[in-house]
Amino acid sequence: MLSTLSPTSSVTAKLLFVKNQRNETCARSAIVGETGFYWRSFEDDEELEATLRKERFMLVLVDHREGDGDVLTYVETLRKSQADANVFLICHKLELPSIVRAIRLGVRDLFHPPLEFRAIVERILTLLPAVGGSHRELRMEEWGELAVFLSEKAPAVAKVARNGHAASAPNGASDVQVVTLRTERDDLIRERDTLKEDLMRINEERAHLENEVARLSPLTEQEAQYQAELLRMQGEQEQMQAYLAQLQAEITRLQEAEYNLKTELAQTQQQNADTDQQAKEQIAERERQVAEAQAQLENDKHALAQQHEAIEQTQAKLATEQSEIARQQADHLKHNKEISASQQALAQKQKELAAAQAHLEAEQQKFAADTERFESEQHILTQARASIDQDKRALDEERNNHDSELAQLREAHGHIEAERARLAEEFARQEAERAHLAQESPTATSSSRKNKKR
Repeated sequence: MLSTLSPTSSVTAKLLFVKNQRNETCARSAIVGETGFYWRSFEDDEELEATLRKERFMLVLVDHREGDGDVLTYVETLRKSQADANVFLICHKLELPSIVRAIRLGVRDLFHPPLEFRAIVERILTLLPAVGGSHRELRMEEWGELAVFLSEKAPAVAKVARNGHAASAPNGASDVQVVTLRTERDDLIRERDTLKEDLMRINEERAHLENEVARLSPLTEQEAQYQAELLRMQGEQEQMQAYLAQLQAEITRLQEAEYNLKTELAQTQQQNADTDQQAKEQIAERERQVAEAQAQLENDKHALAQQHEAIEQTQAKLATEQSEIARQQADHLKHNKEISASQQALAQKQKELAAAQAHLEAEQQKFAADTERFESEQHILTQARASIDQDKRALDEERNNHDSELAQLREAHGHIEAERARLAEEFARQEAERAHLAQESPTATSSSRKNKKR
């Protein structure tokens, strides 16, 4: 059944919230408009399926924490009728292949317990379109119906509500805050119990390690390392005990806050019998205080989640270090066996060493004589090397002189060659003159003979 929707709403967004349980499926829908929230509940699965076929939702949030079967199979079936919807999924942690499959099915966000209700609401607000010309602000009281729906004690079918208040109870928002605080308290108690179990397991492992260290009786250096490791583990154990004490204090504070809220609720209901106006003012003040308390709780819860994650990382590191200690102990046992075998071999080698040492002494005596002879030869070699260096210097000086004389000889050879060329030229000239004179000589002889005959 749907509450009356104001005709002035120009921009609206349809949201669907589905909670899969072991025996049934619960669903609530909400229409977010300019004038507020309009909630609707479904009587049975047939009505929900008919609505999914007829209507189109902007967002579908599926809570599968208590559901049976594969949640991604349900999302795949949901996609057949709501192909364009943004899907948010609340479930236990998935493996990497399932996360990849969820992304392919169009799942926009995954939320794992323990839930941060404020973070879910803020994420939904980022997808809501602008209403009335502006984006909606975060008012936790408007989301009270969703908080009740997601809590473990939420009823299967709730009455129609508007703006986060139950139709039959004027103090519905405060009831929602009480249920939310109770849920947070239960989650913290479960987390405390889990941490206690982890602490007991760590104590057992530490006792086992101490027994192993005492039984194996490691070397002094390794024993010091093991003792340091045990001291570090004891420090981590003390930190976990301190963290458990903080959790216990936080649970006590939540119980006190719950009691205070119940007390304030009873007082407010009594005051509402006197005057409606005074009741409304007190309810507004109480809701403001509850909102502040819930905001503080959300911040504390986020800090606790970070501390829990740090503890898980510390535990993983501790497990790795424990396996490393076990490996070192195995190596130590193996090393002890090797030492025993080495000691036996050492005794045999000591005998061999004694014989070798006697032989070595004889060799050393021989080596001393050889060394003395070598030093004598080295001295002679040094003297010969000095003589060679002196001869080399004289030879270099003689070579320099020879090079100088060779240069002079080359210069004289050049002069001789020039003189030889001149002489050759002169000889050629004389030969030419001689030939010329030889030609002229018969003529002169003939003339002289004629003169004589006359």
